[in-house]
Amino acid sequence: MFIWKDTLKRCNPYQQYVDAAGTQYVRVPQELYEEIPDPARGNDEIEYTQEINEAPYIVITPKSQEQLDQQRKAKALAELEAAERSTLLPRVTREFMIAYFIKAAAEAGITPMQLLDPTDAHYSPGFKKMHDFNEQTKALRAKL
Repeated sequence: MFIWKDTLKRCNPYQQYVDAAGTQYVRVPQELYEEIPDPARGNDEIEYTQEINEAPYIVITPKSQEQLDQQRKAKALAELEAAERSTLLPRVTREFMIAYFIKAAAEAGITPMQLLDPTDAHYSPGFKKMHDFNEQTKALRAKL
């Protein structure tokens, strides 16, 4: 970051400059400004970072709890929608298929736990995959 030596305000050294005598420069003469380390920025997930022209050059303010909750919910919803799109299993389809699996298994005298147990003769990898995915989406939905 560059600042003027005389005012200590931010400076754009690449802008055109006209001195007090009226001399025009393509850019600010190097002796009029200095480079300083960039100030530390805030964490954009939980804070706002506002750049200002005077020292300390950065103002960091915390986001409200309501804003943080909205961000968390939006992130969870985006994850949920992405997961459902990637598997082509929206909630209504997934829940219908799980209910169908359970009903068909019950008619054959098989419990849902048997369908989920890889050591059981009635184990169903398809049902387990759908059940696990449904549990994953329930966890994401709980964040909403």
